[in-house]
Amino acid sequence: MVAALSDVSVTAATKRFVPEHFDAVVRLDGGRWPKTIDPERVKQVIAGSDVGVVSADALADQGNIPSRNEAKTSLLRRDKFWMGESLARKNIPHTRQVACSSSKELARWWSEQAIEKVVLKPRMSMASDLISICDSRSTAMAMADAMFQTQDVFGNKNTSILAQEFIEGAEYMLDTVSLDGVHHVVAIWSSHRSRSATPLPDYAQSLDAGDPCYFSLVNYGRRVLDALGVRYGPAHTEFIVHPTRGPLLVEINARCHGALSLNFSTEIYGTNQVMETARSVAVPDDFRRTPIEVSTQRMLGRKVYLRSDIDAKIVNTIDCSSLLAIDGVLSVDYRVRVGGDLTKTTSLSTSPGTVFVVAADARELEAAHRKIREEESGVLRRAVLHGDL
Repeated sequence: MVAALSDVSVTAATKRFVPEHFDAVVRLDGGRWPKTIDPERVKQVIAGSDVGVVSADALADQGNIPSRNEAKTSLLRRDKFWMGESLARKNIPHTRQVACSSSKELARWWSEQAIEKVVLKPRMSMASDLISICDSRSTAMAMADAMFQTQDVFGNKNTSILAQEFIEGAEYMLDTVSLDGVHHVVAIWSSHRSRSATPLPDYAQSLDAGDPCYFSLVNYGRRVLDALGVRYGPAHTEFIVHPTRGPLLVEINARCHGALSLNFSTEIYGTNQVMETARSVAVPDDFRRTPIEVSTQRMLGRKVYLRSDIDAKIVNTIDCSSLLAIDGVLSVDYRVRVGGDLTKTTSLSTSPGTVFVVAADARELEAAHRKIREEESGVLRRAVLHGDL
C-alpha cells in the first residue's frame, strides 16, 4: 500500500499521518501520476481525506485504473453545492439552497424562498467547520460577510459560501463500501449535536435494522451514491430526516468515516469500513459473493466527542486513565498533543478527541456518557499551563 501526498493534504488534512503504516510514501508533482509507481500494479486509488477526493479521482483517471469513480464528476463528491444541485436535477429529495458570493445575493434568495432559518457553511470544508445557523436575514447577512473574510479548515478562501434551508429533524450517518456501483452498508449511526447558532458535537450512536429509519435511510443513501457518481470505494454520507419529507442529504464524503476506532466498529458490527474496503479491493470476487450488510449489532456503541471550554497550550501528556476506567470505555483518541494548542470547542474539527464506548444496553451507555462529561474538563486542564486557566 502506497501513500501519495500533495502539499495541501500534508499541511491541512494529515497532521496525524503515520508513514510507517505504508509500504512507501510518494510526493505528488503537480498532481501527476508518480513516475516510481507502475499503474498496472495499482488496483484502486482511495482518498484518505476530503481534500484528497479530487486528487484520487484524477490519479486513477491518469493511471487508467479500471475500478475508479469518474474524474469528471469529482466535484459532485466534494463541493456541497454541487451535491445538492445533482440531486435536484435527478428529482431526488433535497434541501433548498444557493451558492452566494455576497450577502446581498443571500438576502435576495432568502426573500424569494420565504425561509425562516438558514444554515451557512463553506462549500468544501469538513467537520462542521464555520457552520452557522441563522434565524434572521440580518444575522445571516452579517455572518456571511464575516465568512467571506475567512478561510476554511483546508485553507481555501471562502469567496463563495453555501446557504441552505434549516431542516428540523434527526441526524444520521451511513458508512458504505461500493463495488461496481453496488453499495454495501457497513455501519449506520445517529448523530447528536446542539442545535444552537454554532452547533456543538455531542455523540454518535450505532444503529441497526431495528431503527425505524434504517430502511428509508439505506434506500435513500443508495440513490444519493448513484446520483453523485460513487461506484467504488468507501463513503461516509450524512442526512437529516425531516418528519414529513423523509431523509435529506447534508453531505457526502467519498472516503472512510473519519476519527473512528476500527476496534470500536468491529466490536459493534463484527467488521469495519477499512477492512471491507480492503476486501473489496484485494478479493473483489469474494466480496461480491459474501458482501457485508449490517442488520444487527453485537454490542451498542457510542462515540463521545470531547469538548474543551478553554484556550491553552498543552504542556503535559494527557492522562486519560480516569476516562479509560469508566465501565464500557473501549479507547480514547486525542487529537491534541504536547506542544500543541487546546482551543475552545466550537465544531467537530475543534473537538480535542473522542471516547469510544460499548455496552450491552442503553442504560449502560448513558451512565458511561455522564461520567465522561464529568471527567473530561479535569483531564484537559491537568494537561495545560496553570497560567492559561
